[in-house]
Amino acid sequence: MNDNTTRRLFLKRAGAALGVVAFLPLNSFAGSIKHRSGERYFEHTILAMGATARLGIYATHEREANRIITRAFAELKRLEALFSVYQSTSDIARINDRVANASTVVSSDTLEIIKAAIQFSKMSDRAFDITVEPLMRLWGFRSVSNTLAQLPDQSSLERTLESVGYEKIIMDTARREISFTHPDTKLDLGGIAVGYALDKMAAILKSEGIVNGFLDISGDIIALGAPHTNSRGWEIGIPDPTDTSKIIHTNTITNQALATSGNYMTYVVYQAQKFGHIIDPSVGRSATRVLSTTAIGSSGLTVDALSTASFVLGKAVDVETEFVVVGANGLIS
Repeated sequence: MNDNTTRRLFLKRAGAALGVVAFLPLNSFAGSIKHRSGERYFEHTILAMGATARLGIYATHEREANRIITRAFAELKRLEALFSVYQSTSDIARINDRVANASTVVSSDTLEIIKAAIQFSKMSDRAFDITVEPLMRLWGFRSVSNTLAQLPDQSSLERTLESVGYEKIIMDTARREISFTHPDTKLDLGGIAVGYALDKMAAILKSEGIVNGFLDISGDIIALGAPHTNSRGWEIGIPDPTDTSKIIHTNTITNQALATSGNYMTYVVYQAQKFGHIIDPSVGRSATRVLSTTAIGSSGLTVDALSTASFVLGKAVDVETEFVVVGANGLIS
């Protein structure tokens, strides 16, 4: 099998995905593609966190590869059970369904991710904020249909905004308890949970001695080492938001994470007008400054949160992270 053949398969984001494309080895030939180290490529795909999760690694034996991949996917499902807003027994669902100002005891993972989210809120001047769940519900993103019968009126919007803001979160780290200063505050980890899970999965791969692999959850990516091809790393394509069949920017990443945010794939509709799911917490409406932002950095947690923050602000938000920003007239940076 030649290099051109193996690079012909594109992995596209599913569900609430944004269309990030990764050039990966052909799945149907898993186990036959060899890395220059002599190891072979194995991959598996599952559904998790409301999206397609795909994991491929280079390993010597198929049984060993399957064991490692299964272990990493088990960690993903464990975290999904903690962070999902839809699973009634999750930490986040229990926090959101609490009675008034009651405290909720949570896992150490939930405490850790909330603590990190607060830090990203501070560094982005509230552009990233996990307390947007009341706004997500107000705009109909938790209903079955994506069609709105009417838009939220100004009074409802202002009332809902009173419950939004990371400063309303109270953390008792000693007791592992979460509470709020406002009775209607609720959490949505959608802008950070995938990145956190990718980091935990990558840590498992590294602990197992994997140096070349690729993790993708609905287009949020961690790339380890390089594929079998004679390249510096894994090739990534970012689609044009105005025509997702076209690639507007390509990059090669190795031992890095990547995440893309945009409002062009997941939205609600009112009278043929689309309102995207990434909401500007300062005004309570869909962010519209740019069409998409991609963050490339050292960890999944960081790029997941900062790609959202940069999309809301329409610009780069951290000098240590690489950003690809796409506006109405094409690439901005």
